[in-house]
Amino acid sequence: MKKTLLLISALLLSMAALSAQNNVTASALDTLPVYEPLPSEDISYSGKNIFDVLAKSSLTSGTVNIEQSSIVKSAFARHIARNSNRKITGYRVRIFFDNSQNARQKSESVAGAFAAAYPGVAIYRTYASPYFKVTVGDFRSRDEAQLFAQRLKGWFPSVFLVKETINYPSLW
Repeated sequence: MKKTLLLISALLLSMAALSAQNNVTASALDTLPVYEPLPSEDISYSGKNIFDVLAKSSLTSGTVNIEQSSIVKSAFARHIARNSNRKITGYRVRIFFDNSQNARQKSESVAGAFAAAYPGVAIYRTYASPYFKVTVGDFRSRDEAQLFAQRLKGWFPSVFLVKETINYPSLW
């Protein structure tokens, strides 16, 4: 008897759930979130003071006058000055790691070869007894570093990621 009641109640619940699903209106579907990719960033203004750019802009046919108090301008300048040497935790790609007799010369040649192939990427050559290390890049996320490491696999087969305090990279 109990089994029959349980079976009937389960059947009624499933039927109620199905009828509720079928009563979804088009307006309810319109309110669901939809993924829209963000527009790509305009990197031509990266690292520039936007107030100076707007004041000197020749992109428009008119003129742009920015009226702001000197307090806002000085606060913005202080913010830039304070954060210019900011360090954050991020990732770098280690392309060389050795402690052999000629590791110093090898690290120099690896750093030179990398600099020739990737001129805009930062190179960090360090010595932590007894290892010479060459680490490259400043990446905010592990994904960015992993993508770059995949590009380097052919040239430097023993690449791996390291989590370090990095220089604040520009948005490019």
